Amino acid sequence: MEIINNLQLEFSNLEKPPPTTKGFQPVGDLKNSYVYSAYYDNRSTHDIIQITIMLTHSHSNEDFTCIYWNEHNEPIKLATSIQLNSDWFVPIYNSGFVKCSLQGVKERVTEISLIPNKFRIPHLSYPQNILHIKYPDSYKRNFTRCVPPMFGVKDRLALVQMIETDLLLGTEHFVMYNLRDNGVMDIIQHYQEMGVMEVLTWDLPIPSTSDGEVHYHAQYLHIHDCILRNLYVSRYVFLADIDEVVVPKEFNRWQDIVDNISMPSSSCGSLGFQSAFVLSQETPDKHSYPLKEKAEKYNLTYFTWTKRSQFYPFGDRSKVMVDPRRVWITRVHFVHEFIQSYKDCYVDTQIAFIHHYRLHKTPIAADNYDIHRWSIALIKNIVLVLNKTSNRIILG
Repeated sequence: MEIINNLQLEFSNLEKPPPTTKGFQPVGDLKNSYVYSAYYDNRSTHDIIQITIMLTHSHSNEDFTCIYWNEHNEPIKLATSIQLNSDWFVPIYNSGFVKCSLQGVKERVTEISLIPNKFRIPHLSYPQNILHIKYPDSYKRNFTRCVPPMFGVKDRLALVQMIETDLLLGTEHFVMYNLRDNGVMDIIQHYQEMGVMEVLTWDLPIPSTSDGEVHYHAQYLHIHDCILRNLYVSRYVFLADIDEVVVPKEFNRWQDIVDNISMPSSSCGSLGFQSAFVLSQETPDKHSYPLKEKAEKYNLTYFTWTKRSQFYPFGDRSKVMVDPRRVWITRVHFVHEFIQSYKDCYVDTQIAFIHHYRLHKTPIAADNYDIHRWSIALIKNIVLVLNKTSNRIILG
C-alpha cells in the first residue's frame, strides 16, 4: 500500500470528496465512464471490493486506480483490474466491474473512489465519485426477485399479477430499478409499505433510447448489481421481466423446486427455466375454474389466456435463478461464468417453466391451464391490490 501523492493526475492534493446520494457518478476519465455501486466480495482467492461500472470497450487495467480513505482521510492506492461484461449487441457502453484488491489491507474499508489515470477535467482537488461499500449481512431471506430497470411502465395489471404470483410461490423480496415516467408508482408504494419491495434509483447518465449507446437501460449492469446486493443476504435470486413468471406443474413453492433439484448440496450454481409464450385467443375459453367470472371481469390475463407456444431452448428466452455465492457473471438468459466448478442445472418443463405473457405472433402448441389450480387465492389477492390502489394518492 502507498499513500498517493502524485498519480499522474493534473492536481497535487487529492482530497476526500463530499458524501453523495447519487446513483451513477462520473469517474472523470477521457471516455466518460460512470460507477454505480461498491461491494465487499470474499469469493475470490483474496478479498476484493467490486465496483460496478459503465464503460466503453476500449478500456484497459491501466486506465483506473481504486483508492480508499484511511482514518486520517488520506487516499490509499489499491491494486486495480477491470472485467468487462460485454453485451452481444455491441453498444458503445458496456457494463463491467472493477476489482479493487484488499490484499494486505488490515482495516475495514468503508468508502472507495475510482480515479482515472488521465483526468478529463484538470485541476480537480478530489475524485468525482465516492461509493459507500456494502458488506454482506447475515441471511435474511431465501428467495429474492430482481426486476430489470422500469421505463415508462404503465401496465398495472402485469405488475400486480407478477408480484402476487411470486409471493404465492414464496418470493420474499423484490428489488426494482426505477426509471422515470412510470404509471405504477402507487402499486410500488403499496408493496414498499408491505415491506417486500426495495426500489433503487436508476438514473442513467447516458441515453438508452438507442442500442448504439447503451442497450436496454444497461440491464447487464443491473443484473450484476442485484446479485452482489443479495450476496449472503438471499440464498437464491431470480431474474426476470415483469411479464414473466415461473409456474410449477405439481409443486407449490420455490422451495419445493429447489429441494427437488437438491440444489443446496449439488454442484448447481443456477437453475435454468425454459420459456413459452402464453397466448390470447379470439374466443373465450370454456375451461372451468373457481372465480372465473371475476378473472374475466378484471381481464386477468394469467387466467384468461390459456394457450401456449412451443418451448424455447435453454439460452433462448430462458431465465435463471442463481445462488449468488456460486456465480460470477450472469447474462439475461444464462450464467456466463461460474465460481469454481459450479454449473447451470436445467429444470424440466414437466416440473416448471417460464410463462411469458406477451402479445406475440407465434403458433399455438398446446392448451395451458397450469396456473388455474391457484385461482382462488391468486385471483382474490390480485383483485384486492387492484382495488386498493386504484384511487390511491401517491406520496412524494
